[in-house]
Amino acid sequence: MLVPLFRAHQNPGNSIHDVATKSLPAIMQNGHQFALDLITEYVRKTEMDIPEILRADPCTASRWAKQNMKEQLMMLEVLFWTVWGCVPCDGPLVVRIYEAAYQTNLSSSQKNSTLLLDDEGNQLQQDCAALWILITIEILKLERVAEDGGMEISTTPSDRTFYPSSPKSLRRIHETVTSNLSSQHACTHLAWAFVLSRLTSKAGQLKEIIISRLFRLLASTSQPL
Repeated sequence: MLVPLFRAHQNPGNSIHDVATKSLPAIMQNGHQFALDLITEYVRKTEMDIPEILRADPCTASRWAKQNMKEQLMMLEVLFWTVWGCVPCDGPLVVRIYEAAYQTNLSSSQKNSTLLLDDEGNQLQQDCAALWILITIEILKLERVAEDGGMEISTTPSDRTFYPSSPKSLRRIHETVTSNLSSQHACTHLAWAFVLSRLTSKAGQLKEIIISRLFRLLASTSQPL
């Protein structure tokens, strides 16, 4: 039920936009914590043991493992819509999402992976991986990063709810991304490389501005010989 509400919330022309606008704040009284709780529960599900009562029957155990994967897929879809437009992507949240994505290797690291070897199990894991790729790219807000004034490099940033305002978070994201260079993370690598290029460009502009101001200051204060 949450996904249609998220979609309607983002589309003023949707017939239930007003309902979604009123309902979502009541459901997510703390959007940031809601996203963190989703991630925590998702990771817990990847590490769940099959109930002992089901272990004796491989077919039943396999169905349980696939249902568990379907619930993980659902959580990732809700997480995607949560960070799409309802919750600011601040530094700690982006770090936590990246840690979960890499910790679970885009959902391929499952406690019950041996029960997910058939076509349905493989498809569920691929669907989860695709959603993880979308999430890890979306939370970087590349469209905002690409804007001239989209990022600030400052000790007192005006928007502390945007992850580039946190140097500690930037460093942790970089460490996480560079910790796994496998091809399945290629899209995330490219997205992060773009962010780094914009940060480098921004830092270069600030350096030029500082040098220019310094020369003007020296020129204005210099005495004729």
